[in-house]
Amino acid sequence: MNVTALTRTKILPGITDQIGKDLALFRRLWGKAQRISGGRKIEQVVKYAQSTQGGWYAKSDTLDAAQEDTMCRAYFDWRAIHQPIVLFNLDIAMNRGPEGVFDLVRTEGQNAMLDLKDKVGTAMFTAQTGNAMDSLVDACDDGTNVSNYGDISRSSFTWWKGNYNGTGGSLSLSMLATQYDLCRSGSDVSTILVTDKTRWTAYEALLQPQARYTGTNNIDGGFQTLYFRGTPMIDDEYVTAGYFYFLSKIRDLFTTLQRFFLWLLCPEKVSLSL
Repeated sequence: MNVTALTRTKILPGITDQIGKDLALFRRLWGKAQRISGGRKIEQVVKYAQSTQGGWYAKSDTLDAAQEDTMCRAYFDWRAIHQPIVLFNLDIAMNRGPEGVFDLVRTEGQNAMLDLKDKVGTAMFTAQTGNAMDSLVDACDDGTNVSNYGDISRSSFTWWKGNYNGTGGSLSLSMLATQYDLCRSGSDVSTILVTDKTRWTAYEALLQPQARYTGTNNIDGGFQTLYFRGTPMIDDEYVTAGYFYFLSKIRDLFTTLQRFFLWLLCPEKVSLSL
Protein backbone atom coordinates (compact mmCIF):
# COMPACT_ATOMS: atom_id res chain seq x y z
CA MET A 1 0.00 0.00 0.00
CA ASN A 2 1.32 3.46 -0.93
CA VAL A 3 0.82 5.63 2.17
CA THR A 4 2.10 8.72 0.38
CA ALA A 5 -0.60 8.47 -2.27
CA LEU A 6 -3.39 7.87 0.24
CA THR A 7 -2.46 10.27 3.08
CA ARG A 8 -2.71 14.04 3.16
CA THR A 9 0.02 16.23 4.57
CA LYS A 10 -0.91 17.98 7.82
CA ILE A 11 -0.43 21.75 7.63
CA LEU A 12 -0.09 23.43 11.00
CA PRO A 13 -2.14 26.61 11.56
CA GLY A 14 -0.64 30.08 11.59
CA ILE A 15 2.70 31.45 10.40
CA THR A 16 5.95 30.62 12.16
CA ASP A 17 8.07 33.75 11.85
CA GLN A 18 11.73 32.75 11.65
CA ILE A 19 13.10 36.14 10.62
CA GLY A 20 11.01 38.77 12.38
CA LYS A 21 12.11 40.64 15.50
CA ASP A 22 10.22 41.61 18.60
CA LEU A 23 8.96 45.21 18.73
CA ALA A 24 9.25 45.61 22.48
CA LEU A 25 9.16 49.42 22.58
CA PHE A 26 6.61 49.82 19.79
CA ARG A 27 4.10 47.59 21.56
CA ARG A 28 4.44 49.69 24.69
CA LEU A 29 4.13 53.01 22.83
CA TRP A 30 1.22 51.88 20.67
CA GLY A 31 -0.75 50.87 23.73
CA LYS A 32 -0.30 54.34 25.22
CA ALA A 33 -0.66 56.34 21.97
CA GLN A 34 -2.73 59.51 21.80
CA ARG A 35 -5.78 59.18 19.54
CA ILE A 36 -6.50 62.39 17.63
CA SER A 37 -9.75 63.00 15.73
CA GLY A 38 -8.26 65.10 12.93
CA GLY A 39 -6.04 67.97 11.85
CA ARG A 40 -3.88 68.89 8.86
CA LYS A 41 -0.72 68.61 10.94
CA ILE A 42 0.33 67.98 14.50
CA GLU A 43 1.31 71.21 16.23
CA GLN A 44 3.07 70.88 19.57
CA VAL A 45 3.22 74.04 21.68
CA VAL A 46 6.71 74.43 23.17
CA LYS A 47 7.66 76.78 26.01
CA TYR A 48 11.26 77.85 25.44
CA ALA A 49 11.83 80.71 27.90
CA GLN A 50 10.70 82.12 31.23
CA SER A 51 8.96 85.48 31.15
CA THR A 52 10.99 88.49 32.25
CA GLN A 53 7.77 90.33 33.07
CA GLY A 54 6.07 90.29 36.45
CA GLY A 55 7.53 90.00 39.92
CA TRP A 56 7.06 91.20 43.47
CA TYR A 57 5.37 94.54 43.95
CA ALA A 58 4.35 96.99 46.63
CA LYS A 59 1.31 99.18 46.96
CA SER A 60 1.04 101.87 44.26
CA ASP A 61 3.74 100.26 42.06
CA THR A 62 3.23 100.28 38.29
CA LEU A 63 2.83 96.71 37.11
CA ASP A 64 4.33 95.24 33.95
CA ALA A 65 1.95 95.20 31.00
CA ALA A 66 4.23 94.35 28.06
CA GLN A 67 3.60 91.21 26.04
CA GLU A 68 6.46 88.76 25.66
CA ASP A 69 6.88 85.69 23.46
CA THR A 70 7.91 82.62 25.44
CA MET A 71 6.24 79.90 23.37
CA CYS A 72 6.31 78.61 19.80
CA ARG A 73 5.07 75.57 17.90
CA ALA A 74 6.75 72.49 16.52
CA TYR A 75 5.11 71.12 13.37
CA PHE A 76 4.94 67.44 12.45
CA ASP A 77 3.50 65.92 9.27
CA TRP A 78 1.36 62.81 9.35
CA ARG A 79 3.16 59.70 8.15
CA ALA A 80 1.53 56.71 6.48
CA ILE A 81 2.90 53.26 5.75
CA HIS A 82 1.58 50.51 3.48
CA GLN A 83 2.33 46.91 2.57
CA PRO A 84 0.91 45.44 -0.67
CA ILE A 85 -0.89 42.10 -0.75
CA VAL A 86 -0.82 40.77 -4.31
CA LEU A 87 -3.20 37.87 -5.04
CA PHE A 88 -4.58 36.43 -8.29
CA ASN A 89 -8.32 35.77 -8.56
CA LEU A 90 -7.60 32.22 -9.74
CA ASP A 91 -5.52 31.52 -6.64
CA ILE A 92 -8.29 32.85 -4.40
CA ALA A 93 -10.85 30.68 -6.21
CA MET A 94 -8.69 27.55 -5.91
CA ASN A 95 -8.28 28.22 -2.19
CA ARG A 96 -12.02 27.92 -1.46
CA GLY A 97 -13.91 24.96 -0.06
CA PRO A 98 -12.45 22.04 1.90
CA GLU A 99 -9.42 22.04 -0.42
CA GLY A 100 -8.39 25.40 0.97
CA VAL A 101 -6.85 24.27 4.26
CA PHE A 102 -6.24 27.87 5.35
CA ASP A 103 -7.74 31.10 4.05
CA LEU A 104 -5.26 32.47 1.51
CA VAL A 105 -6.32 36.10 1.93
CA ARG A 106 -6.20 35.95 5.72
CA THR A 107 -2.81 34.23 5.76
CA GLU A 108 -1.30 36.72 3.30
CA GLY A 109 -2.75 39.50 5.44
CA GLN A 110 -1.00 38.12 8.51
CA ASN A 111 2.22 37.90 6.52
CA ALA A 112 1.86 41.52 5.38
CA MET A 113 1.31 42.61 8.98
CA LEU A 114 4.62 41.01 9.97
CA ASP A 115 6.34 42.95 7.17
CA LEU A 116 4.70 46.19 8.30
CA LYS A 117 5.87 45.66 11.85
CA ASP A 118 9.42 45.12 10.65
CA LYS A 119 9.35 48.38 8.67
CA VAL A 120 7.99 50.30 11.66
CA GLY A 121 10.54 48.76 14.01
CA THR A 122 13.38 49.72 11.68
CA ALA A 123 12.09 53.27 11.20
CA MET A 124 11.78 53.85 14.95
CA PHE A 125 15.56 53.71 15.30
CA THR A 126 16.65 55.12 11.92
CA ALA A 127 17.09 58.82 11.15
CA GLN A 128 14.10 60.06 9.15
CA THR A 129 14.38 60.23 5.36
CA GLY A 130 11.81 60.63 2.58
CA ASN A 131 8.28 59.87 3.74
CA ALA A 132 9.30 57.82 6.76
CA MET A 133 8.14 58.73 10.26
CA ASP A 134 10.33 60.68 12.65
CA SER A 135 12.44 58.40 14.81
CA LEU A 136 14.01 58.34 18.23
CA VAL A 137 17.29 59.21 16.52
CA ASP A 138 15.73 62.47 15.26
CA ALA A 139 14.10 63.31 18.57
CA CYS A 140 17.09 62.60 20.80
CA ASP A 141 19.75 64.37 18.78
CA ASP A 142 21.40 67.64 19.79
CA GLY A 143 22.16 68.83 16.27
CA THR A 144 25.18 66.57 15.80
CA ASN A 145 23.39 64.32 13.33
CA VAL A 146 19.92 65.88 12.90
CA SER A 147 19.88 69.67 12.62
CA ASN A 148 16.12 70.30 12.36
CA TYR A 149 13.24 68.68 14.17
CA GLY A 150 9.60 69.68 14.05
CA ASP A 151 10.55 72.56 11.69
CA ILE A 152 12.74 74.05 14.44
CA SER A 153 16.48 74.51 13.94
CA ARG A 154 18.61 73.18 16.76
CA SER A 155 21.54 75.38 15.78
CA SER A 156 19.39 78.52 16.04
CA PHE A 157 17.42 77.40 19.11
CA THR A 158 19.63 75.44 21.50
CA TRP A 159 16.74 74.77 23.88
CA TRP A 160 15.47 72.26 21.28
CA LYS A 161 18.51 70.02 21.64
CA GLY A 162 18.20 66.55 23.11
CA ASN A 163 20.66 65.10 25.61
CA TYR A 164 22.80 63.27 23.08
CA ASN A 165 26.07 61.63 24.16
CA GLY A 166 28.14 60.02 21.43
CA THR A 167 31.44 59.58 23.27
CA GLY A 168 31.04 55.83 23.73
CA GLY A 169 33.10 53.69 26.08
CA SER A 170 32.58 50.61 28.22
CA LEU A 171 29.20 50.39 29.89
CA SER A 172 29.29 51.21 33.60
CA LEU A 173 26.86 52.17 36.33
CA SER A 174 28.47 55.61 36.59
CA MET A 175 27.96 56.19 32.85
CA LEU A 176 24.28 55.34 33.17
CA ALA A 177 23.95 57.53 36.26
CA THR A 178 25.49 60.52 34.48
CA GLN A 179 23.16 60.24 31.50
CA TYR A 180 20.16 59.56 33.73
CA ASP A 181 20.84 62.78 35.65
CA LEU A 182 21.14 64.77 32.43
CA CYS A 183 17.67 63.60 31.45
CA ARG A 184 15.85 64.42 34.66
CA SER A 185 14.49 67.59 36.21
CA GLY A 186 13.35 67.13 39.78
CA SER A 187 10.71 64.42 39.85
CA ASP A 188 10.44 64.41 36.05
CA VAL A 189 12.63 61.40 35.31
CA SER A 190 13.02 58.81 32.59
CA THR A 191 10.19 56.29 32.73
CA ILE A 192 11.79 53.62 30.53
CA LEU A 193 15.29 52.82 29.27
CA VAL A 194 15.72 51.02 25.95
CA THR A 195 18.87 49.42 24.57
CA ASP A 196 20.04 46.53 22.42
CA LYS A 197 20.26 42.95 23.67
CA THR A 198 24.05 43.01 24.16
CA ARG A 199 24.00 46.16 26.31
CA TRP A 200 21.00 44.84 28.27
CA THR A 201 22.92 41.67 29.11
CA ALA A 202 26.04 43.69 29.95
CA TYR A 203 24.02 45.78 32.41
CA GLU A 204 22.64 42.61 33.97
CA ALA A 205 26.22 41.47 34.58
CA LEU A 206 26.99 44.75 36.40
CA LEU A 207 24.29 44.11 38.97
CA GLN A 208 24.93 42.29 42.21
CA PRO A 209 23.38 38.79 42.14
CA GLN A 210 20.68 39.72 44.64
CA ALA A 211 19.79 42.90 42.72
CA ARG A 212 19.81 40.97 39.47
CA TYR A 213 17.35 38.46 40.85
CA THR A 214 14.92 40.96 42.35
CA GLY A 215 15.29 43.47 39.54
CA THR A 216 14.01 41.28 36.72
CA ASN A 217 10.31 41.33 35.97
CA ASN A 218 7.79 41.13 33.17
CA ILE A 219 5.85 44.22 32.07
CA ASP A 220 3.48 45.22 29.28
CA GLY A 221 3.25 42.11 27.17
CA GLY A 222 5.64 39.84 29.01
CA PHE A 223 9.09 41.02 27.87
CA GLN A 224 11.80 40.82 30.52
CA THR A 225 12.79 43.94 32.38
CA LEU A 226 15.71 45.03 34.51
CA TYR A 227 15.68 48.21 36.58
CA PHE A 228 18.01 51.18 37.01
CA ARG A 229 17.13 53.61 39.80
CA GLY A 230 13.65 52.13 39.78
CA THR A 231 13.20 52.74 36.04
CA PRO A 232 12.47 49.70 33.85
CA MET A 233 15.08 48.81 31.24
CA ILE A 234 14.17 46.67 28.23
CA ASP A 235 16.02 45.44 25.17
CA ASP A 236 14.64 45.96 21.69
CA GLU A 237 16.03 44.02 18.75
CA TYR A 238 15.67 47.03 16.46
CA VAL A 239 17.90 49.31 18.54
CA THR A 240 21.20 50.06 16.82
CA ALA A 241 24.06 48.23 18.54
CA GLY A 242 25.59 50.31 21.33
CA TYR A 243 22.68 52.72 21.77
CA PHE A 244 20.85 53.53 25.01
CA TYR A 245 17.63 55.57 25.02
CA PHE A 246 16.33 57.36 28.11
CA LEU A 247 12.63 58.14 27.60
CA SER A 248 9.98 59.84 29.70
CA LYS A 249 6.30 60.68 29.27
CA ILE A 250 5.95 57.94 26.68
CA ARG A 251 2.21 58.55 26.46
CA ASP A 252 3.08 61.71 24.49
CA LEU A 253 5.53 60.05 22.11
CA PHE A 254 3.16 58.38 19.68
CA THR A 255 0.06 59.92 18.09
CA THR A 256 -2.43 58.22 15.79
CA LEU A 257 -5.08 59.58 13.44
CA GLN A 258 -7.76 56.97 12.78
CA ARG A 259 -5.92 54.31 10.75
CA PHE A 260 -2.82 56.40 10.24
CA PHE A 261 -0.08 57.22 12.68
CA LEU A 262 2.56 59.82 13.40
CA TRP A 263 5.79 59.52 15.29
CA LEU A 264 5.67 62.54 17.56
CA LEU A 265 8.51 63.11 19.99
CA CYS A 266 9.78 66.06 21.95
CA PRO A 267 13.53 66.20 22.64
CA GLU A 268 13.16 67.37 26.22
CA LYS A 269 11.39 64.09 26.94
CA VAL A 270 13.97 61.76 25.43
CA SER A 271 17.69 61.12 25.40
CA LEU A 272 20.20 58.97 23.60
CA SER A 273 23.57 57.69 24.73
CA LEU A 274 25.98 55.44 22.85
